Amino acid sequence: MKSMSVQKNKFCNKVIYLIKKISITQSSSWFLTCLLTLSVAFTVNGQDNLRKLSIASLQIKGDQLFKTFQYDKAIECFTIVKEKREDEFGKNSQKYLTTLTKLAGYCYQSGRYPKAIPLLQEYLSIVEQKTKPDSLNYIMALNQLANSYQGMKDYRRVEELYQQSLAMTKNIYGDQHLRYAIILDKLAGFYTQIGQYYIAEYTLEQSKRIIVKIQGKKSMYYGQYLYSLADLYLAQAIYHKAKAYFESAKKTIEKHYGKSHPSYVKLLDKLAGILAIDAEQNYKYVEKTTRQQRVESLYEDAKTILASTKGETHPMYATILHNFADFYVTYAVKSPGLFKNEQLAPQYYTKSREIRFKVLGDQHPDYALSLKVIANQQEQANMNSQAQSSYLKAINIKLKEFRRNMLVMSEKGQQTYLRKNSVFFDEFRKYVLNVKANQKLLSRKKRKDISKALFNLELIIKAQLLSNKRRLYQVISQRTTTDSMLLKKYKLYKNLKARVAKRIGQGNTENNDLLGDLREINLLEKYFFSLIGNNSFKAEYSFDAISKCLKKGEGFVDIVRQDSWKRLVGSNGSNNVVCALIFSPVRFFTDVYNFISDLVTGRYKGEYIYMAFVATHNDDYPKVFLLKNVRLEDKHIKHYRESILSQTKDKKGYKKFWKPIAQYFKKRDIQKVYVSPDGVYNRINISTLYNSKTRKYAGEEMDIQIVPTLRNLVDAKLQKDISSFNNEVVLFGRPTYNASLAVLQKGEKGFKIGQNKVNNISSIHSLPVSEELLRKSNKRSGWSDLPGTEAEVKMIAKILTKNKKLNINLSLGNSALELAVKSVERPKILHIATHGFFVEKLRAPTKVKKETIEFDNFSRKGNKKMNLTAMLAKITREEPMLRSGIVLAGAGTYEKSFPKPNIEDGILTAYEASQLDLQGTDLVVLSACETGLGEVENGEGVRGLQRAFMIAGAKSLIFSLWKVDDNATNLLMSKFYEEWISNKKSKREAFGAAQHYLRNYEKNGVKVYEAPYYWGAFIMMGE
Repeated sequence: MKSMSVQKNKFCNKVIYLIKKISITQSSSWFLTCLLTLSVAFTVNGQDNLRKLSIASLQIKGDQLFKTFQYDKAIECFTIVKEKREDEFGKNSQKYLTTLTKLAGYCYQSGRYPKAIPLLQEYLSIVEQKTKPDSLNYIMALNQLANSYQGMKDYRRVEELYQQSLAMTKNIYGDQHLRYAIILDKLAGFYTQIGQYYIAEYTLEQSKRIIVKIQGKKSMYYGQYLYSLADLYLAQAIYHKAKAYFESAKKTIEKHYGKSHPSYVKLLDKLAGILAIDAEQNYKYVEKTTRQQRVESLYEDAKTILASTKGETHPMYATILHNFADFYVTYAVKSPGLFKNEQLAPQYYTKSREIRFKVLGDQHPDYALSLKVIANQQEQANMNSQAQSSYLKAINIKLKEFRRNMLVMSEKGQQTYLRKNSVFFDEFRKYVLNVKANQKLLSRKKRKDISKALFNLELIIKAQLLSNKRRLYQVISQRTTTDSMLLKKYKLYKNLKARVAKRIGQGNTENNDLLGDLREINLLEKYFFSLIGNNSFKAEYSFDAISKCLKKGEGFVDIVRQDSWKRLVGSNGSNNVVCALIFSPVRFFTDVYNFISDLVTGRYKGEYIYMAFVATHNDDYPKVFLLKNVRLEDKHIKHYRESILSQTKDKKGYKKFWKPIAQYFKKRDIQKVYVSPDGVYNRINISTLYNSKTRKYAGEEMDIQIVPTLRNLVDAKLQKDISSFNNEVVLFGRPTYNASLAVLQKGEKGFKIGQNKVNNISSIHSLPVSEELLRKSNKRSGWSDLPGTEAEVKMIAKILTKNKKLNINLSLGNSALELAVKSVERPKILHIATHGFFVEKLRAPTKVKKETIEFDNFSRKGNKKMNLTAMLAKITREEPMLRSGIVLAGAGTYEKSFPKPNIEDGILTAYEASQLDLQGTDLVVLSACETGLGEVENGEGVRGLQRAFMIAGAKSLIFSLWKVDDNATNLLMSKFYEEWISNKKSKREAFGAAQHYLRNYEKNGVKVYEAPYYWGAFIMMGE
């Protein structure tokens, strides 16, 4: 019997050998015929060996199918093999693991990421339980799993997997091995994908050093580095650098890999996109058309190569087809007949969509791209109900992607994501306006539905970054009281941020742990966001939810600013967004059709478009107002400010900024309106707009309450109230800007604050703002003294002292230190009366006495070398939260000191202010000049001091839009606190009463502060 068994096994192995031989040397039809014949013949040798042959047959058949790009059939074969291996040997057997690895690899290589992910997870889980997971196969599986998640645009575990892979590679091969460099390159690609560009660049630099050291600059691995660097520049829209590096990478990759490598095909695709933009923006017609024909050739090459190497069902092939079709749609309309196959664009779109749907699923972000195309086509064909459905499906997919991945994105990454995907939102806005302009396109109910849908979209995305950061700090604040581990992690997080910021500020290039710190910060941020991730969107943010928050006589306005379509076209070299517009000549508000026509024809010269969503407590859907004034951003805001400063009545501002909205509310007897501003509306006080017909200001006609986002109305009902744990009132006024160095050092030394607390709030001494901060003075220490602020805070202290429950802490002169502000912890009130500033983005070097600040690379030593510190500092320079701040004691002293002393610089930046602990603080008041200024960003408000203190936790904030009069401010603030604290009015009521008091304040029978210059400089935002 034993001899017979041996013979059977030998025969079985011989048959398997022959089958493999046939599969290599013969055509697939001949191979399958032989396979069938051998299977039948082998039946006589017993059932056990038949099972072996069946498995072997399936494996060989699967391999053959995979080679001919019949991916799904190949995967089906190996899935059966996997099941048979499990039944026969169990999941812990090596044969099962081998089959599992192969099946996962085939799914991964064919772009079937939804199938690859669970298989790779299973493999890793089994290996982890069996042995110490330190094998090369395990590392490869980690990388494939990370890459598969990237392919699905699900970034939650990608960094963790790459870091695990890096650590294991380092243990086995060391951190100077080529394998280590390759994984660094993959990790850098991930950072590029999520918008963490400075970390991506530094990670690539690490990879490059290893590659150059081991392989040199002519190696194929260096070509991959060039490709990744080009991709990084492309993501940042630095097209000239991306183009140069892609061209260099193309030569290297082609030389070493040939034209069939996936990197080469991806390179052709991306290079084609860059060259298309370059041709459109930088060349005249003849040269432009020649270059565009080269773009067509590149796309054609990419399509052909991919079809022959990966087949026509790979997701990468779908991407090539989609981009190729985009190119035709964008440029063929300008030059009909220029391209060979422009008529194939619809077919390419269709084929691409079919692949994405089948392979990636109908919830993949790439499928949303295809849905957007369908929506455009349906809109042009007047299939408006279908277009509405397609737009909404696409938008919902993108929003799900954002919500899923925001946990691993930095604030900058979230900002980048929303900006890059704004095309989805912009085109839906255009569609809604189109329907509004031509009401015959949809039924009344459908029009209501799309108005609500667009409003709900705006409600979700507006001020999203501010809300995320604010919510994060709130959750941490609540949980650290009972969670010691969380408190420990949060302290570590704050210390790491302070350490990184200090290194950036001091230009420290000696420490090599910066990347480690940055990685740790990112991991901690992911951990913190995961605490709120599952619940962060539980609240229903919708029109219906907002309406339920409104009382009788109340309404809301949501202002939305977006780039004009002309501006969008100019920014990316594409005009297809304009071509998709179809409008009919009907009246939609005043002259809307003419305005739309101006947009389409290019006669519209404005850079931005404003929409307003308006509703009352009785409305069942929001009305959409298109604010057609072209010059809101320049002419009208300039006229408004000139009128304010000259103390003359602006008779145009009300009409341009507010009239149609006000009329809507007046007709419905609305007394209170919640306004969420955007764009230029952040730079005006709506209450100061003068209605020449009624001879009243807008704030007199109705109560106007400013909120960062209308979501705040819902949050106010749902969130637990975080109250200040003390009744402390902290007042700062009249800082001594030129206090002596000895006094400052003594003040800081004697200040009762733990060193850890000091370190937790980052101090950046080397901000490149010196000359601009002092632009109104010829002296470096030119901050003008503010004696009025001393009188102001003393008067406030006197009023508040009457309330025995309040503890008053007053800091003046030398005591008004930056360190003192940083030590404040959850007061009831924080009132700071001093200079505020915002510095516009600077580009040229500014020379300040003995030192030169190079704004190109942020090196105080003028060193052009792009080291890590210079790179990070360059990014920091571009952050508006570092160009906005308030001035405290010693600012002038620090400015003129050289070398710089080891003290605070007296400038509390918005970045630093955002790290204060103001959870539960009822009110923050910034009562001096221009504390409300900052960088206006579409949908995110003003990035400056007001944002900083809201992030820090303040429930309400009072800030100023222009330089204010000392006496008027003193009267306003004193009256406000009297009404709020002494007379028990709400903050809103007290603030309104104080403005009314100041406006009607008489001196010798004259209302000396009647002009809005005096009473309208300040705005209350928040609760």
